[in-house]
Amino acid sequence: MSEKEVKKKKELVFPVNGSTALRIVLEDSETGSFIRTYFSHPAQNPDILSRKELSKSGRSFKWTVEIIERIHFFNGSVEIMNVARVEVSPYCGRIFKRHLLRSILKEEYQKIVNQSSS
Repeated sequence: MSEKEVKKKKELVFPVNGSTALRIVLEDSETGSFIRTYFSHPAQNPDILSRKELSKSGRSFKWTVEIIERIHFFNGSVEIMNVARVEVSPYCGRIFKRHLLRSILKEEYQKIVNQSSS
């Protein structure tokens, strides 16, 4: 996406913003069940991050929300992740695609991300 398109995209206002999209994902029963089942317990102080990205998909837009737990092995040389990647409509907040991935290598996940953005 060009710099001009990115600027224009940031100026767009939708009924569902990034924070609301994240909340929708966290309140979703299927995604919540996956996180409770496969992510580490909070007492273990897991390395978890979330990302939200608004992107254009054909003629419409979508929020892609990622909740990622990174697990490092062999002094950090191998990174395995548990990932909840969910696409949300910025117009109505409907979830229309989920990728719930357990114990996936960082490199494998990057391939999936690259394929879905092509």
